[in-house]
Amino acid sequence: MKIAIIGVGHIGTNLAHQFASKGHLVTLAFSRDEQRLQALAQQLGSHVQAASPAVAASQAKVIVLSVPWNLLDMALSQMGQVHGKIVIDATNPFSQGLVDLEGLSSLAFNQRRLPGAKIAKAFNTLTAGFQAEVAAGEHRPIAMFYSALASEADDVCRELISAMGFVPVALEGSAEVLMEAPRREGAIYGEGYTPSDAERIAQAARHDLAEASRLANTLKQ
Repeated sequence: MKIAIIGVGHIGTNLAHQFASKGHLVTLAFSRDEQRLQALAQQLGSHVQAASPAVAASQAKVIVLSVPWNLLDMALSQMGQVHGKIVIDATNPFSQGLVDLEGLSSLAFNQRRLPGAKIAKAFNTLTAGFQAEVAAGEHRPIAMFYSALASEADDVCRELISAMGFVPVALEGSAEVLMEAPRREGAIYGEGYTPSDAERIAQAARHDLAEASRLANTLKQ
């Protein structure tokens, strides 16, 4: 699978390493330091290259957004047209304090920014270091929540999350707000869950978001 990683901070760099190690073709993009970007691509091996955001997005089947929230508009403008692409949003709306999302979840807010894209939310609730540890088999089975607005994006999220050693658990509809930063009461952001506990939260969220939040508090590891 051809995957573009837009943003090479801790999350983006770890995802590039994990995806490339599974044989995916990864293109890194969007950095103030192009020399560092090229060096990182070389360091991560033959399955990784560097390119401009526009080239990376145009060549990829899947685009992962992993830039700071305050740089997201710039990154999107440099990516260009992404109609029909699967876009996995790993960003968090937290930059110099909470961000006004106009009453929307960050996933819905970014879907509005990316009309025609098949968008999902994943890889944003756990640190890059913890994600790397799970991928290395250092923890018992751990769930990773995700939310997808299209079936094709759902399939890709499940595949990539599973390949990293997590058990994928979907949050549907408005339940995606449980994934929002910052870490707080009643949210799954920053917390680890066993697969069975994560499924309990996801099942509850389909009918009662308040009950899902209560479970998120009581079941966190």
